[in-house]
Amino acid sequence: RSTLFPYTTLFRSADGNIFIYDSLWSDFSHPDGPIVSVKNIPKCSRNILQNNAFDGISLEAVTIENEVVLSSEHPYLLGNMTVMPEGSLGLPPGTSLFLRPRADVVIHGELRSLGTAEAPVTWQPQIIDMYWGSLVLDNAIARIVHTTFTQGNNSLIDSQHTGMITADNSTIHMDYVTLVDARRPYNMFYAKQSDIFLANSSIGWSTPKTVSSWNIDGIKMMGGVLNIENTFFYEMDRGIEGYQEATGTMTNMDNTHFFSTGLSWWPEQLFDTEKK
Repeated sequence: RSTLFPYTTLFRSADGNIFIYDSLWSDFSHPDGPIVSVKNIPKCSRNILQNNAFDGISLEAVTIENEVVLSSEHPYLLGNMTVMPEGSLGLPPGTSLFLRPRADVVIHGELRSLGTAEAPVTWQPQIIDMYWGSLVLDNAIARIVHTTFTQGNNSLIDSQHTGMITADNSTIHMDYVTLVDARRPYNMFYAKQSDIFLANSSIGWSTPKTVSSWNIDGIKMMGGVLNIENTFFYEMDRGIEGYQEATGTMTNMDNTHFFSTGLSWWPEQLFDTEKK
């Protein structure tokens, strides 16, 4: 077993394959933690990280071109990350992601964020109230289960036309997902020409809604289809807002699913089935 302590400098990797096994990393004072990898993701197993400023692995400017599954053994601190069309990113149960201010994770390929009730996947800011950017799904396929997203939508992209999740021409299946406290006065979920399946989830803010010169939405759609079931919205102007012939279906929902929401959805004909 290797033991490394106490240092303020970091183990840094750039291009190339990095393998880190059976090591103890302790008492590193740098806020990024003891391990920082640029452009690639090190393969880690059976390591112990303790008493560091950040007990995890920091990833910077990573591009994924094949199948990658992160480890739930330790948290990750993410800068910008891109998954190419031929790539996929897997997040197993219990994976914890901390994101730098304004950091975006852009998926052109596939995302599998597959938590469980006992071990959810979490996306959260590196520092509370310093909002990260957006999960951008661009011509992507995503399955997101038992996953919580907190304090995003501070992307370098125009925040009025993004969300904590931003989708363009993508297919997204979401079940037991929580989106909470995106940066105000902006949206939680912004979708263009995408197919969205959303069930058993909640979207909202933990503090009362604020007055804005434009609507703050849980979901804003520019075209596409939303199939939604048993999902709660709270503290916003409109739960769901649709433009450009957006449409959808709604099941197992009634007025109790929309709390402190100016309009449940707009326009009235957005859904082709009645609330049940």
